[in-house]
Amino acid sequence: MAPADSDRSIQKVKHKTIAVSMFALLGVLAAFGFWPHRLSVEIPFDYYAGSVAMPAGTYLIEGHTENRAILLVRNRRGSAHAIVATRPEGIVAGDRSELLFHRYGNTYFLARITDGTSGAVRRLPVSDKEKEMAAVTAAKPELYALVVNGPPS
Repeated sequence: MAPADSDRSIQKVKHKTIAVSMFALLGVLAAFGFWPHRLSVEIPFDYYAGSVAMPAGTYLIEGHTENRAILLVRNRRGSAHAIVATRPEGIVAGDRSELLFHRYGNTYFLARITDGTSGAVRRLPVSDKEKEMAAVTAAKPELYALVVNGPPS
């Protein structure tokens, strides 16, 4: 092998190593709670975020600046907001942002948020209100996924 070919091979290995390292770093940041974007979403039904009743409407979901486990969910009209503790559930591949709700009849509880840009998945703990609803209905919740159309804003 000529010295020039050897140098090119070494450069290719270095570039691949850097690319893999950067991808791994992004995965670690997402898995440990890094929430890099704001999501804007139209929620067409009333629901609960934690134990807070939220009316149907357009919502902005964003990370807290000091505590990465906290997300702020607020109505764009300013009529409702909730501060919810979350825990990381890892990362997923793809570019689809999604909100997952637990549904008991006509009552919805926000359960999980996926940011399609970073792949970060955050799970909300089951609230006391949802535990009460589950006890009354004696049934497992139906899962309802709401896909966020368009890029996060």
